[in-house]
Amino acid sequence: MMKQVATAEVSSMLEKGHAYAAKGNYRQALKLFNKVLAKAPDSSAAWYNKALAQNFLNQVPQALESFDKALALAPNDVDAWFAKGVTLADSNRHKAALECYFKALEIDPGFDQVWMNIGMAYADLGNNAEALNWYDKDLLVRPTDTEVLLCKGRALEKLHRGREAIESYKRALSITPDDAEILLMCGNFARNGQRLDEALEYLQKAMQNNPDLEMLSGIYLSTKMQLSDWSGFDELRRLVVQKLKRKESAISLFKLMELMDDPALQLSAAKVEAQADRVAGAAPDRATLTQQGEKIRIGYFSADFREHPMAYLLEELISLHDRERFELVAFSFGPGGDDDAMRLRLQRLFDRFVDVNDKSDEDVTAMSREAGIDVAINLGGYTKHARNGIFALRAAPLQVSFLGYPGTMAVDYMDYIIADRFVVTQESRRYVSESVVTMPGTYFPTSRQYQVSAYPVSRSQQGLPESGFVFCCFNRNEKILPERFQIWMRILEAVPGSVLWLYTGSNRETAEDNLCSEAEKAGISRDRLVYASRVDHDVHLARHRLADLFLDTLPYNAHTTATDALWLGLPVLTQIGKAFHARVAASLLHAVGLPELITETAEEYEALAIELATNRVKLQAIRDKLVANRDKLVANRDATALFNTKDYTRSLEKAYREMTGRYRRGEKAADIVA
Repeated sequence: MMKQVATAEVSSMLEKGHAYAAKGNYRQALKLFNKVLAKAPDSSAAWYNKALAQNFLNQVPQALESFDKALALAPNDVDAWFAKGVTLADSNRHKAALECYFKALEIDPGFDQVWMNIGMAYADLGNNAEALNWYDKDLLVRPTDTEVLLCKGRALEKLHRGREAIESYKRALSITPDDAEILLMCGNFARNGQRLDEALEYLQKAMQNNPDLEMLSGIYLSTKMQLSDWSGFDELRRLVVQKLKRKESAISLFKLMELMDDPALQLSAAKVEAQADRVAGAAPDRATLTQQGEKIRIGYFSADFREHPMAYLLEELISLHDRERFELVAFSFGPGGDDDAMRLRLQRLFDRFVDVNDKSDEDVTAMSREAGIDVAINLGGYTKHARNGIFALRAAPLQVSFLGYPGTMAVDYMDYIIADRFVVTQESRRYVSESVVTMPGTYFPTSRQYQVSAYPVSRSQQGLPESGFVFCCFNRNEKILPERFQIWMRILEAVPGSVLWLYTGSNRETAEDNLCSEAEKAGISRDRLVYASRVDHDVHLARHRLADLFLDTLPYNAHTTATDALWLGLPVLTQIGKAFHARVAASLLHAVGLPELITETAEEYEALAIELATNRVKLQAIRDKLVANRDKLVANRDATALFNTKDYTRSLEKAYREMTGRYRRGEKAADIVA
């Protein structure tokens, strides 16, 4: 709120300035406030008004300077302290913002309008438990404030208190039932709980009320993709891309990968996300790096040290690290408890395993620095439950993006990305902001410690025909785009008696019905689609032996699902794309010695699938190349770069040593060939 000054000499100019500001003409308002200050330089109100105008014009450093001048003249002005705090928070300087908010409360303990902002600052610092205390305090005074209710719901979600979170969202919705933002929150919550049909209802209503709401169109499209509901797909994808090209937040970067094969757009969108996600923090002093000759301390940070594909991929790598040269510390956050079998296995493998789920980003950063972590490994990137604020605050002198997010993060606080020559090529290097570590085979680690069920599995048990060719794709069904599905239907038409075996995960009834309807539109009977049920991981691995050929998706390739298939001797057919995430299957196939299964175009992909299904001799030659003895799975496979985890670990350690060596010599991060 603009403030008045009492002197008659400047009141006219000040009132005009207020009028301009009320109309959004902050440049003209600023000119008038400067004229006021030329006549009354000791007017704290004039400095305050000038600061507000500067902030609206995105002149943040100048605005903060003007706030300081106002407060030097009127140190007990709670409005100025509050407004300065808001400006700092908008610049992602949340710790400094809190200092301003608490200064306002120190002056006026009854200044309750600051309570929600204190909560938001704590939430942005990763301390959702403390944020919740302030939201509850605010709601005692303003029980129907929907903005506070939404903030409370978000904090409860972060604390994994889902039932309370939806109560807060629904309470807000009961107050303003047509509010698109609240509908989006309710839809997102239902979506996170895999209640996708319910989520779609909320999101459809939100789209009717405000289709331009930030992130709404992308979340709506992603939800439809999870249900394999392709109605309006082209129009929605076009809308999302248009927003991204306008530098607007429209969709999560991970979900964008399922829709687009455009490394330039991915980089641009990542920069927008990075700006929104930015937390101010200083790099630690160089002296924090361990001394030459000491063990290098590696910190692995993840929400997925639990029953999760990430954990399976890392298990053998962690076990093979050279403990004479490296000390490994796990920083675990996200869902999952001590009753999780995989979590328990990983706890035994790390030198230290620290649960930081209830700690703020600042607390975790401090813990990492106190532990003397030299290299912090970000295993999440822009994925669910990731906590990039820890890295923005600089958890370690060197920070590396690895495995969980297949693309650039486009932030200056990530020094390196683990890649290979197939996922980051000379052509695509310009779209990666980090220094690139090029692994010798593939960037993708695997584990040979998978447990494969010894219990016999049969086609009839899985609903498959006893004879006939079985194509399969165990990628999440949201990776299947309409154009790829149409290719699959043409393949089925060309191979009589063949079936397509798919995995639809949660909400499978709706997704399966939608896919069957799409098949029928293409002239393929719905009984030629077979759906894999959810089973234990060891049984899922074993049933790969029932399929003949894995058909990959584009643009988001099979990653872990491809390594599962190849480990069990099942060939994977892929079409290589341009972006990192669209080239992973090609990287894996090169590493396992099967480049002949990599196609360049959709036409080549379709033709080769049909050829392999109708030329059993050629297909068997490929299988023999992968696995010499399919029954015992003893083979060529184990000697390849893809499944030689020991050599992979040594190469990764070489990269860690080189990056720390560079740092000790005072050199900047640079590309490394491991």
